[in-house]
Amino acid sequence: MFLVLNAKRYSFKNDDGELVEGTTLQYLDPEEEVQEVNRRGAEVLTITAPVDFFDQLHTLPGSYDLNFRQRPGKNGRPTLAVTSARFLAPVILGQSEVSFSDGRSSTV
Repeated sequence: MFLVLNAKRYSFKNDDGELVEGTTLQYLDPEEEVQEVNRRGAEVLTITAPVDFFDQLHTLPGSYDLNFRQRPGKNGRPTLAVTSARFLAPVILGQSEVSFSDGRSSTV
């Protein structure tokens, strides 16, 4: 389960005149909480997806089951790609409860 905060669809021509389209989404993984010397809390993650992925994110912010796959990127390094989103529940900031795998819960 991921908390998807927002999505932005984009479409523009680059300097070579090629059409560049996609969707950028920002999300939180409620199970990944940072507790380090100089960092604390939930970090916002950003990923891009195909332009039509925007249509799968109809209620934001919201709780979604996101599926990912790895693909080779530059120099063969793995790149994470989001492949699908299944809506679970709306999130009303300040009024929604998120449950963690260890049994804790928190209001977001």
